[in-house]
Amino acid sequence: MKSVKVALKFIRISLTAKTLSIFLSYTDCFTDWQAPNFFEDISFFRFNSNQYILGVIGHENLFFWQIDDAEYQDLQKLGIELYLN
Repeated sequence: MKSVKVALKFIRISLTAKTLSIFLSYTDCFTDWQAPNFFEDISFFRFNSNQYILGVIGHENLFFWQIDDAEYQDLQKLGIELYLN
């Protein structure tokens, strides 16, 4: 099997009320965030860290949250509702 190298592009954007409104102007659901119209598999990371807060695999309708209680409260203040099992 032949090995193929792929260059990945990462763009870091702070999640604020303004950036959230920009995302929501394109779609109202992260599962709609799919190629070819958008970058594939959007993720949000903690500031100055490689630890993710939210990872999304849009075409699979999968969300991965890794947040503490304070971050949960901050997301609710931004109007992001989380449905926990």
